[in-house]
Amino acid sequence: MNHETLNTFTDPELVQVIAAAQGLLQTRAEKRKNDAMEQIRQIAATAQITISFDVGRKPKGGKAVMRAGERFVNPADASQAYTVGKGKPPHWFAALRDKNKLPAPVAFDAPKPKET
Repeated sequence: MNHETLNTFTDPELVQVIAAAQGLLQTRAEKRKNDAMEQIRQIAATAQITISFDVGRKPKGGKAVMRAGERFVNPADASQAYTVGKGKPPHWFAALRDKNKLPAPVAFDAPKPKET
């Protein structure tokens, strides 16, 4: 497919092409990853080494692991923040955590809203 062909597509057709291309790229990347892991397993087996690729994955419950010092800002009220490990979590934090809807922690150099 060349540039002239792409120019003839309508917007919805381009969206479909992009989605198909992204899916294909993701499938290929996953296959390369799986092939590499299998090759590593085979090499490790010949050296009688046991390996695991589960490092860094979330627990099966789907709950993210939080580290002490991570700072979370209430999406409903930016003036409220909570730093993990500094006392009992506020109600807004606990509610979002229980629903698995916590926002990403803010960067340490970001302006710090008042603690709640």
